[in-house]
Amino acid sequence: MTRRSRKEKKQREKLNIQILLLSVLVVVGTFTAQGLGGSMLSALAMDQQAMCGMTEHVHTDSCYNEWDILQCGETEHTHTNNCYMVLLENNNINTLLEEVDAAEDHSLTNLVTSVSSSGSPQTAGSSGSTVSRNASSLVLNENLITAAETGNGGISTFAVGDSANTGNRRANFYVYLDGKWTCIGNLSWSNYSRYIEVESILNLINTSLGTSFTDGDIDLSYAKSSTATRGTTVHLNNQYSVALTDRYDNSASYVRIIPNVNNNNNNWNNTGISFNTVTYNYLNGTSETKYVRTGTSVTLPASAGGWLDNIGAGSLHDGGDSVTISQKTIFTEQDASGNVTITYNVNFPTVSGITVSSADRPTIMSGSSYSQTVEEGQIASIYNVSRTKVEGVINNSSSPGATRVFRFMGWRVGNTDTIIPAGTSLTWENLTSYGRRVTLNGVWEYDARNTVSFFVSYASAMTDSKGYNNIGQRKSHTVRRKSSAMWLFLYPI
Repeated sequence: MTRRSRKEKKQREKLNIQILLLSVLVVVGTFTAQGLGGSMLSALAMDQQAMCGMTEHVHTDSCYNEWDILQCGETEHTHTNNCYMVLLENNNINTLLEEVDAAEDHSLTNLVTSVSSSGSPQTAGSSGSTVSRNASSLVLNENLITAAETGNGGISTFAVGDSANTGNRRANFYVYLDGKWTCIGNLSWSNYSRYIEVESILNLINTSLGTSFTDGDIDLSYAKSSTATRGTTVHLNNQYSVALTDRYDNSASYVRIIPNVNNNNNNWNNTGISFNTVTYNYLNGTSETKYVRTGTSVTLPASAGGWLDNIGAGSLHDGGDSVTISQKTIFTEQDASGNVTITYNVNFPTVSGITVSSADRPTIMSGSSYSQTVEEGQIASIYNVSRTKVEGVINNSSSPGATRVFRFMGWRVGNTDTIIPAGTSLTWENLTSYGRRVTLNGVWEYDARNTVSFFVSYASAMTDSKGYNNIGQRKSHTVRRKSSAMWLFLYPI
């Protein structure tokens, strides 16, 4: 066989193998597609569009002018999971394929758009948005990011609590939230300038937290490690742009939001600006989250049944009430049906000069307050406190160990004069006479350093030498003179 003949034979054998493999693939593909009821075809349409509202862009040399100022007008952005409304890890793949199959155009993007615009609340970042389930069984991404115009910088993910971006030329911003420093987003600086516009910084912060800070309200402190102990203070007031990294250092920066300070000291641990998370859980299954400056008040949404908080044993508030926030708080809307909620407050008094140890302080159900729900037709037995008699030590007493007694007298209904003894049984009808939300405040009586007055009269009548008075009654002693009366004060110890 010639050399040419051997070559042609090998080519024919290779072609036959390729034809055989292709035939097998066609057969398998046909049966698989039929077995899945067309789901494979739908899977081809599952490349959903990004919902972040931003276009992917990476700054290059052409984006800067001859003075190294960004001029392209684009925001640097690369799509991540949080740019998409539906994530596979949050959804059952079979259910997802079934819904796409059922859609008229078999398009996941159109299905997501239809679900998210159906009128039910949906996620739109973390600045007070609500995430819910719609009529569709799709689980939407709670951390969907929102576009932000950030000048010469990157974008903030606006997903409070996300991990920091450790890439080069990234400034990660932190706020003191719920007792710890929490990342709220990041901005980038360019290869040519380490400065970031103050307007971009304020936009990131205000969009993430729902605030309205200006450059005169806050300053920043940055370090090159999230676990640093010292930071460099940066003032924003009347500045167009600021540097949040050291010269010639393109590694990631970690930036803390601090109050406006008039010094360049180490302000890295200044927690003068702090926030708490406030969440509203509605009866319809939706929720709403906001970030509230610590020590400020929120006005609760209107609700016929009121709102129960998660502080201690829980306190019930009416819709429209103003509540001061001092820690992470969850308000759960209550049903306005026939239930009556009784809120107990121990209300143990604090008296100057008297010390009561924490172990001796009375509680109700192991707390200082407690909520009891009484359904229509039920009878409620009014709870008692853990200790009805408490002794407190008198400070700086001339008698060592001197104490003062506090006694529990019962429960006062709200601000009325009605006092209900512990152990009292009340019907649902009895309770509703006070309203659907009944507040009972503990009433305590304590022994002040009250004086016990004894009146001693000396020689109110003359007696003879035998100890008899002028009417023949025996006296215990003889007094032969008159004296003015006096008070004798006896202090109980």
